Amino acid sequence: MLVVPEINNAYWGDYQEVNQEVIQDANEAALQEFEAGLARSISQYKAGLVKTFKTKEDFLDHLKNLE
Repeated sequence: MLVVPEINNAYWGDYQEVNQEVIQDANEAALQEFEAGLARSISQYKAGLVKTFKTKEDFLDHLKNLE
């Protein structure tokens, strides 16, 4: 049997507000991480540190040869 305590509506609103802030902070952190990764990738591309492939097969062959 599952027993669920009653939730006081006054506290529920506070919980929802705090939970929303946590989600927003996590989303902002993820966005900042994504932007930093994108900037790194562009810098690496401009520096000639990336390899490009004409076809999917070329890419897969490259991955197989890494082992």
